Amino acid sequence: MSKFKPVLFTLIGLGLSCFLTFALLETGLRLLPVNTGFYMQAVTQDDPIAKLEPNQDFTWSDEWNFTIINHGRTNNDGFVNDQDYDPNDLRPLAAVIGDSFIQAAMTPYKDTVHGRMAADAAPDHRVYSFSGAGAPASQYLIWARYAQDTYQPDMMVFNMMGNDFDQSLPKYKWLQIFQQFVEDENGELTPRLVNEFRPSWKGKLVSQSALAQYLLLNLEVSQVMHKVKEYFARKKNSATANNGQEEQKTEYMNNVPVNVGAEVVADSKVVIDAFLRLLPEYSGLQPSQILFLTDAPRPGIYKSDFDPAAEKSYYEQMKPYFIDQARARGYEVIDLTQPFYAHFSNTGEKLEYETDGHWNEAGHGIAFEKVRGSQTYQRFLQSNSAPGAL
Repeated sequence: MSKFKPVLFTLIGLGLSCFLTFALLETGLRLLPVNTGFYMQAVTQDDPIAKLEPNQDFTWSDEWNFTIINHGRTNNDGFVNDQDYDPNDLRPLAAVIGDSFIQAAMTPYKDTVHGRMAADAAPDHRVYSFSGAGAPASQYLIWARYAQDTYQPDMMVFNMMGNDFDQSLPKYKWLQIFQQFVEDENGELTPRLVNEFRPSWKGKLVSQSALAQYLLLNLEVSQVMHKVKEYFARKKNSATANNGQEEQKTEYMNNVPVNVGAEVVADSKVVIDAFLRLLPEYSGLQPSQILFLTDAPRPGIYKSDFDPAAEKSYYEQMKPYFIDQARARGYEVIDLTQPFYAHFSNTGEKLEYETDGHWNEAGHGIAFEKVRGSQTYQRFLQSNSAPGAL
């Protein structure tokens, strides 16, 4: 037995050292603005509306050194918004619908496009937001129907981003917790819940540890192996000639690849057609009550030789098609390319965060000013009618 004592004492010492190290890191990180993340409620066939856990305070921070810090809350209905939503409030309502650009966890609520709209429209009108990171256009229809069934908005604003179209189809993003387009019995695309989601006890457990949250959300250690493999693949490709040309890594703009195949473009146009076809049914509104925002080709607008007519990225191919189809149906569409480009040209200030591709306060501010100047929003402000009867 005596020969095992040194080994036993060594193991005990190592265990105590690890425990003390963990305790010190956990205690220290609890004093810092570690990213707490969000936790989804279950999304099932019986309860298919994607929402976050309600009435939760959160901290959003970026990178190892907390380059961006924001504190916010999820409201009583499970959306990131400083307001609680009231289905019995009869004041005219505008619903703002989108993905992480509208969820805007990294931006103070008062500085977001919908937060500014809410302040501008008060006290006679309301503005609620319905959003979630990664949501595609197919999910926007679900939130539009939910908003109409629950709160009866008189106006809707949809923020259309680069990943809204292809990721509305399971073939391009299968593990999607949001509803996607699938063919119905008539061969037409309609939103359906392809994958159910139920929160796991492991996620709940991890959420209780500041160290775990820091590793997963600030340092993104779960992506380390992927990034290492990607790095070595790039190194290998750069040393290997391909028909006399070096193989290039995939470039991204507006959260999607710059270049995609013809099939993706064709499928995305089908998604746009389905979305616009179903929008009157799901929103319960007329085209004159709906406004669309489309993003600028960032970071292209920051280049000295920027030419919007020369932009041929995937999103810039989809955007003209979407705008033309929407306007042909009577919808008002705001393209943020020129306003964003003009702002940067005049001030040198970029419209997204240095370490994060989402709009910063300046980006949200310009988006709000364009919304405020739109005919759709001005009609909304002039309304004092019963909900839905603008």
